[in-house]
Amino acid sequence: RDSGSEEINPPNRENCESVHRQSARPVVAFPRPGDVFKIDPSFSPEAQQIRLKAENLGAWKDLRWSVDGKTVPSGPEGTAWWRLSGGRHRARVRVLRESGWIESSAPAFFVAGDR
Repeated sequence: RDSGSEEINPPNRENCESVHRQSARPVVAFPRPGDVFKIDPSFSPEAQQIRLKAENLGAWKDLRWSVDGKTVPSGPEGTAWWRLSGGRHRARVRVLRESGWIESSAPAFFVAGDR
């Protein structure tokens, strides 16, 4: 028997990958865990925002972002803009799929400065 010269694929590999993407949890891609941002007092608060991004969304019907449990409005592409505020924060994304709501983990990030 040859040990690994032939790749064996399931008969419905595309369907298997699709099912895996649909059942996997969404992931907060930005900000990343441990990211640090700094508020610059020489710029207006409106100019100091980060764009929240997610991966592994799958086919979603609805998507909701929150930072520290407070809702952040999201756009049709699934991203959201959040104004920097000093302190330690956690971002989370929830997606509604055919199977119901699925929530990401909530990576912590830090913003230095006051506002």
